[in-house]
Amino acid sequence: MSDGPVKRPVLDYLIGMDLGLSADYTAMIVLQRSTVDEKRPTYEALKIQMIRRITVPVLVTRILNFVSKPPLAYHTTLIVERNQVGPGVIHPIYDAFKNADSPARLISGMVTAGDTVNRDGYLVNVPKRDLVAAVSVVLETERIKIPRMLARSSDLEKQLRRFTMTKEAGGRTKFGADLSSVHDDLVMAAGWALWWGENNKKPYVPVLTAEQQIQAAVTSEDPNYAAQQYWRAVRKFGATDAPLKMGGRFTPQSRKP
Repeated sequence: MSDGPVKRPVLDYLIGMDLGLSADYTAMIVLQRSTVDEKRPTYEALKIQMIRRITVPVLVTRILNFVSKPPLAYHTTLIVERNQVGPGVIHPIYDAFKNADSPARLISGMVTAGDTVNRDGYLVNVPKRDLVAAVSVVLETERIKIPRMLARSSDLEKQLRRFTMTKEAGGRTKFGADLSSVHDDLVMAAGWALWWGENNKKPYVPVLTAEQQIQAAVTSEDPNYAAQQYWRAVRKFGATDAPLKMGGRFTPQSRKP
């Protein structure tokens, strides 16, 4: 006997970034989160990248362009670790995402040695043990898929295997790679994305005009299916003079010159 129609999962996207200093790399991982009702979400890695030493304006432009394209546009939460960088890096990123119609929600995270999570607006402080726990739980329950075809997938898997939690003298807990030659940039980026995914169930819901709602609904690169999405959205959100766009950046009214 059928239990009723199969419910379609709610899909959204989480981007974890471990910002490096000007002489270091910035690690980034993009996860698709799939949620059905109250069940625990599952994740699939879509992109793993180490961004080579670039200036802050170039980094901000790249991030903004990346999250402004379907399917990420208006369905993404960007969690950026700020431990190694100052206001000169975080503020330009915040300025790019502070509007209510931003293509992504920005969260700026700091790793602490404390015991509690503290949040003030888009700023959040999280104990490192919580990030490690989020990674461990998702791995142990086999709720994340890391396709081997992705660039840097082997690097991420290596860091996950060697990322450890050890007790030092005096009872202090230490987290990190078990070899000095092994970095933890990628696993920390993954930790931020998974921590947010496990502790914040509601997807990003921007405040959009009817035109923006329609453009955000068109996520397919296939012309026929994209046209179907477009006309369904027009019926749902109202008429618009905006042309159908596929795979290109949609610029909200607030950002048009």
